[in-house]
Amino acid sequence: MYVKYNLWANKTIVEFLNAQDNSILDKEVVSSFTSIRETIFHIVNAQHIWIERMRGNSPTDWPSKTLNIEHATSELILSSQSWVEFLADQPDTFYLAICSFSTLDGTVYKETNGNIIMHCMNHSTFHRGQLITMFRAAGVTDKLPRTDLIAYLR
Repeated sequence: MYVKYNLWANKTIVEFLNAQDNSILDKEVVSSFTSIRETIFHIVNAQHIWIERMRGNSPTDWPSKTLNIEHATSELILSSQSWVEFLADQPDTFYLAICSFSTLDGTVYKETNGNIIMHCMNHSTFHRGQLITMFRAAGVTDKLPRTDLIAYLR
């Protein structure tokens, strides 16, 4: 269910972002990342890398290095949909299974698939919250999207 919520919330953010003037993408904001564009790219990177790790791969570079904003927002939706599809086919034992992976710097870690899923979905939620604040800071205040879990459940 959490990955379906993530897909819905990311679609909501992308639809909102696509309706805005592109001039807001690079306005500097004090946050984890200095712009809306960088934050979108970061979410895309994380979702892509974490699902690849659970598929048995350890990416060695950020996927956003070759993306522009249009491709990044499309990739955000595609990667969110990939999470839904990938997990729909997993047996219950998958969530407790250990995933061994390397970070971009080559450090090896092990974690359960269930913990990785929760981390990645929480990570996206955290940065979507930052995006709302960044939209406000960029001067966009009318009808900001609601992406909380309860809004999805309603």
